[in-house]
Amino acid sequence: QLRFKSRARRASPRLRPRKEQQQKLSCKSSRLILLHWKRRPLRRSHPRRQSDNCTRWDRDRSLFIDMNIFIYYFENSSNQDIFRFKCVVGGREFIGAGKNKKDAKNQAATQALDTIFNMSVETVEEDEDVEEKINSVDDATCAFVRSQYEIICALNGITPSSDFACFVIWSILNNEIKLISIGSSTQDLAHLEEVAESGGKKIVHHNSVIYARRAAVRFFIDQLAKAEKGKEDSCLEPIGRMFRLKPSLRLSIVTSQPVDIRFSAPKSAEQRLSVYGKDNLLECISEVPDDKEEPRVHSVVDKILKWCNLGVQGALLTTRLHPIIPSSILTMTRCPLPNQSYLHLLTSRVCPPPLPINVYSAKMDLPFAESHAHLWSHADAKMEVLSETGTTADGAASSCSKHSLYKAFLAATPRFP
Repeated sequence: QLRFKSRARRASPRLRPRKEQQQKLSCKSSRLILLHWKRRPLRRSHPRRQSDNCTRWDRDRSLFIDMNIFIYYFENSSNQDIFRFKCVVGGREFIGAGKNKKDAKNQAATQALDTIFNMSVETVEEDEDVEEKINSVDDATCAFVRSQYEIICALNGITPSSDFACFVIWSILNNEIKLISIGSSTQDLAHLEEVAESGGKKIVHHNSVIYARRAAVRFFIDQLAKAEKGKEDSCLEPIGRMFRLKPSLRLSIVTSQPVDIRFSAPKSAEQRLSVYGKDNLLECISEVPDDKEEPRVHSVVDKILKWCNLGVQGALLTTRLHPIIPSSILTMTRCPLPNQSYLHLLTSRVCPPPLPINVYSAKMDLPFAESHAHLWSHADAKMEVLSETGTTADGAASSCSKHSLYKAFLAATPRFP
């Protein structure tokens, strides 16, 4: 390991900068001072032979490293100091820069170690967890989803929200990512009277992940229609009488905010399933709830648990598709619990998933922003703005409601007897 230690402050005259080598250069906006000295090797206890090949500077490269060290002090008009450290090892120059001498020397030493000895020195920031390694692929996926979401919102005249979720498909062959669905909504439930009179034309559970999953089902129905006709551009392939997702494709769930796991966390009194009421998250009770008061649906974390074990395709597509298990669940912002805790809560709380699933939380900064509830599917590439009643803004049924999905499924595949 190379150690660079400045000895300019010592009183030894041998290590002080020579006056004849000290130069001062001045310009209009900056002042540059150049200090130069050559580091001598350590003294030996035994006498040394005086020859042309062995002087008091010790040119034997096998025993010592001859280094020429330069420290440049630069002061510009904005009163910012920049230190540069130049190290010459065996005729090779390594220059480091920093706000102080220590940073400059450390950067030069890192370059020398990396170049000469092929040693990579990793630096970890103070606010980063040492146990969690940065996953460049997952970070790139989160950044891609965020940029695509903002672009689609701009094209449709929708204000981007800080609470949204997306489903993406990526290829393991060329790492190509394809956005298939978008959902954005605040947590809410439709009134019981609206649900009874809707006939499946209204969405009951309002949530970003639920919207994105419904739009993803709409996309898979469209891909099923292409696969039934034998088109090669479909992401599905036939296997016997049914279809499956191509082996080279993977499905990922990307959310901007971590999901609510208050009844699933290890610190809770009892880990149980939970349901959403009209106003808040309720603990799942043992007796049958009274449906006359308010509708109740499973929470998002329990629905993700079901998707990780049974697939995201739903009961309707299960008749024609093999289960589509997500390969990863990504969160753009930092989760309050470690990734291993979310992996257990979202995937294997009840039983281990059939396929390995990656759970990762990035450290992106998403400023708070509100917007109307909306969803988007790659099947029709149309952004829908939804109201609190579970329909579109003009009162029509959403293309991702149960009624619309059932009609699209019948049009995509032959009817069953």
